[in-house]
Amino acid sequence: MSGTTSRATPSPTPKLINASLSITVPTVPPSTVLIPSTCNAAPGYTDISSGAQVVVKNEHGSVILTSTLGDGAYMGSDLGHCKFSFALDDLPLAKIYQIHVGNSFRGVIDYTPDQIEANPNFAIG
Repeated sequence: MSGTTSRATPSPTPKLINASLSITVPTVPPSTVLIPSTCNAAPGYTDISSGAQVVVKNEHGSVILTSTLGDGAYMGSDLGHCKFSFALDDLPLAKIYQIHVGNSFRGVIDYTPDQIEANPNFAIG
């Protein structure tokens, strides 16, 4: 008697996105001739700082990834703004991404997968 063998169909591997985003906030320009290699956010934006948590939720409001901001950097000759970069590695595919950075009074910014893959920079202030 011959037996039958059934094989489970492997489920497709979910698509993951890797992106590098950044947030730009006002800063107090340095008062020295030598420009420091890092910068800090101006008063009123100090919750946006190196090590601050970035929370990414999907369209259902579920947290799907967290990250942290890197060190702030001046944007070339623009000494009035400070740019903080962050990585979103192995971000699960979603219809909408809701990104929150900073204190509880700051809202979320919505992005589509195509927008996330374009590595956007968003600005506050």
